[in-house]
Amino acid sequence: MTTRILTMPDVIKLSAIVECAIHGKTVAWLYNDNLIYGIARSIGDPFGNFLRNTVDVRDGYLRISTLIAGEQFLPLSQVMRMYDEGEFVIDPHRPDKVE
Repeated sequence: MTTRILTMPDVIKLSAIVECAIHGKTVAWLYNDNLIYGIARSIGDPFGNFLRNTVDVRDGYLRISTLIAGEQFLPLSQVMRMYDEGEFVIDPHRPDKVE
């Protein structure tokens, strides 16, 4: 359970991540030095259920559909840290796609 305060920088990171889940945006993140691409789907528990109203969203998980690893459930607190450190990107340029 999250006990730390929600700072303004946290709100900015959180809003970007929630927005990408709402709109099903393409995301990419580093995992063991590999770049993984997927589609953000929802924020819920680690089993794909939506969060209850009594749960702090920072304790939730971002569900991401990938071609390589199937459904991934990343802890939102970890995603916020990776986003802040540049290891999680929303709407990345994909070198394998022609635009």
